[in-house]
Amino acid sequence: MPRPLLPRWRDLPRLAWVAADRFAGTAARVPVFGRLCVWAAWLSTLAVLVAARAERTCAGRGGVAVMMVRQRWPHRRRWVRHTAFIATLPVGAFALAAPSTLLLVASAVADSAGAHRAASVLRLAAPAAFAILVVAAIAGTASGLGAVAPRERRLARDWAQRAGVTLVEASLLAAAETDQRAATVLVRQMLRHADVHRLAVLARPLDATVADRYAVLGFRPVAGGQGRVLLRPPDPVGARLLAR
Repeated sequence: MPRPLLPRWRDLPRLAWVAADRFAGTAARVPVFGRLCVWAAWLSTLAVLVAARAERTCAGRGGVAVMMVRQRWPHRRRWVRHTAFIATLPVGAFALAAPSTLLLVASAVADSAGAHRAASVLRLAAPAAFAILVVAAIAGTASGLGAVAPRERRLARDWAQRAGVTLVEASLLAAAETDQRAATVLVRQMLRHADVHRLAVLARPLDATVADRYAVLGFRPVAGGQGRVLLRPPDPVGARLLAR
């Protein structure tokens, strides 16, 4: 990503929350548990964004819109991203384990104070708390499973190879509810950069409404696919390449 599109480091926690809330799906709408799902998803999303920012493969607009890109063709190994992501994993593991650990410590304190019944309750609550957090983390990121479309991505890679263009995929596009237009502005800026460098862009819209917005920007379903993944060839030669 060009430097002007890179998010500021201090904006990453806010952007991670925006993305986690957007992609948590129906789980986020459940009272109380929904907020827990978003919080659990926020931890993993923040790790992903930190890794992407370290590699300059994400874009942000203040603290209200965020997007990531990944090169799909030619294949490129991202050692910086992988290293940064692995480095942040202990933080997430600690956050998931902290509540149950505190409950176990409280149980030991209660036991030493002679409150054996309270200690027993706290010991039982510790694994339950950990299990709830794990379920919340899975529920908060479950919508990402719908983005898996290996066949259509393979078709897009084959097309890019034949057309002789570099293929990148835009993902994790999200904007705060207070500024939905920010996402469109961010995508337009990214597409201008893509056109200058002759990059084709792949996207997996979250729903039909987002797909319609992508269509306005020149995205079309991958040929031979089921319409789950959209492709935009680089302009001004995009129309000619798309016909291949």
